Amino acid sequence: MDQPVSTDAMRSRLRRYVRWFLYIFAFPALISVGIGGQMALRTWLAIHAADLVTATALAPTQDAMRVNMTSHAIYYANFEYIDAAGQTRQARTPDSSNLYTFAPGTKVQVYVNPAQPQVARLPGFWSLWIGPTAMAAPGLIVLLVLFGLYRLFRRFV
Repeated sequence: MDQPVSTDAMRSRLRRYVRWFLYIFAFPALISVGIGGQMALRTWLAIHAADLVTATALAPTQDAMRVNMTSHAIYYANFEYIDAAGQTRQARTPDSSNLYTFAPGTKVQVYVNPAQPQVARLPGFWSLWIGPTAMAAPGLIVLLVLFGLYRLFRRFV
């Protein structure tokens, strides 16, 4: 005959299962928050090291790698600006997108880092902060839910 399992042994086993459940879901969430935080820090540092300049939009360059994956054309925005030394330089956005389309000749404000004059970042939430937010927010939500479940579980077991 099977021996009955004591209540303490059942609680111990249940605690162990819940703990592993929390670990399995918390680890990817922590990685997501860490990557999003790193992206946010890099964006913040790039903005504060850059100068806001008025640039003229040039014809966009099509992203050859992403054309075959989507039905819509995705472009890099290209700009021409005059730097602090008076030289005319060309720059493009580091990421391709179909959110920003500028007619050639349009005047646009862009962030340009003097250490990387070929890279121009567009000011605004969608161009600067959507990547870090998209990485960190789901991880934070999962961590908050897991923390709530853990507190609830600790109260009853």
